[in-house]
Amino acid sequence: IYVFFFKQKTAYEIYQCDWSSDVCSSDLDDNLNNIGWWTDKHNRYASREAIVLLDRKYGFLPNQHDHLGELKGQARVKRWLKHNVYTHLPLGWRVLLFYMYRMIFRMGFLDGRSGMTFHFLQGFWYRFLVDMKITEVEERMQKDGVDCVEAIRREFSIDPLF
Repeated sequence: IYVFFFKQKTAYEIYQCDWSSDVCSSDLDDNLNNIGWWTDKHNRYASREAIVLLDRKYGFLPNQHDHLGELKGQARVKRWLKHNVYTHLPLGWRVLLFYMYRMIFRMGFLDGRSGMTFHFLQGFWYRFLVDMKITEVEERMQKDGVDCVEAIRREFSIDPLF
């Protein structure tokens, strides 16, 4: 079951299942598209996620909440950890810690070549891209002397208020 939350121009894609064991990484994004399609998709997701995280810091989107009430079990815990622990760690470092957690403590190194590729792209590259997009927006804010919304418009060509 996929659960989608669309609010403004942000989106969360969450996989929820009825069993307690982990889902194989190949089940999470099992498609026949090439790596170019996947990276384009995740580049767009990274922009949206950067907007969500910037909103948590600067509060520019009206009536935003983290949808914890709609989530259950593991998805709820993960969302809470992301918003209450991960987002408070320093940019860049949190990516490295998360990747090490996936590869060492969750034993991602046992997933073979495809699994290692998935963990790197999803657990490191994507998260690093989100952090770099946040950095770009904050640097634009300082350089141009504009607020977060205007900096997002200039960096991403997205209006976060629509």
